[in-house]
Amino acid sequence: MAAPNVYHFHPGTGVLTGSGSADPSPKEPGVWIVPANATRETPPEVPSGHIAVRDGDAWTVAEDHRGEVHWINGMQVTIDEIGPLPAGISEAPPEAGEGQEVVWQDGAWAILADHRGEIWYTGPNAPFIVDFLGDPAQHGLVSVNPAIDVDEEELPPLERHLTKRQVNAALILAGQVDPDAFIEAAIALIGDATQRALALNDWRYAPYYERNHPLFNDPAMLAATGLSEPDIDGLWLTALGTPV
Repeated sequence: MAAPNVYHFHPGTGVLTGSGSADPSPKEPGVWIVPANATRETPPEVPSGHIAVRDGDAWTVAEDHRGEVHWINGMQVTIDEIGPLPAGISEAPPEAGEGQEVVWQDGAWAILADHRGEIWYTGPNAPFIVDFLGDPAQHGLVSVNPAIDVDEEELPPLERHLTKRQVNAALILAGQVDPDAFIEAAIALIGDATQRALALNDWRYAPYYERNHPLFNDPAMLAATGLSEPDIDGLWLTALGTPV
């Protein structure tokens, strides 16, 4: 009598690993020994992309995507577990063109303009190195210096530009010995995260400041600092008398 077939499965996952023949019992003629983690029950036929799995005393059929590369919530992953694909599977990211960057945002791929490293301007003679994705124009920046050929000394005092050093000096003279902490505490109260980040970026890195900038005029900022518009005018005049 031919030895019956046996089907081996992984002791942990139950995945079918192969087949072989049972061994005859040395003590009981006609009795066949089935090794551990094996069964004589024939596994089912499985379609492509599936695998037979021993679950208790029965065979089941499970999806098998192991080794496949997919994108899940914007991250490239290699599937290493048996079963259906996890939630969040998306198409591969589209190709970005020149001057663009592909990002995952709000549950979908988006192609954004990439001007990072370029010099745009927040105002006359006020260069700004772009450090974010997206259209800088939507943030009030311009690609060409809008400088006007006017001597600063000929402008009314409140239309002149100040450096960060001058603004800080005026605040220190007004009793705010830590100007950055004073202004950044007020900026932290801005509710919108993007506007808060832009305001912080303006405060920290703008090479020049204009009196009409929202940092010095927004009612919420004024309330947070406890300064009025006349107070700001006074600080501006004080700043003009300090080193650039």
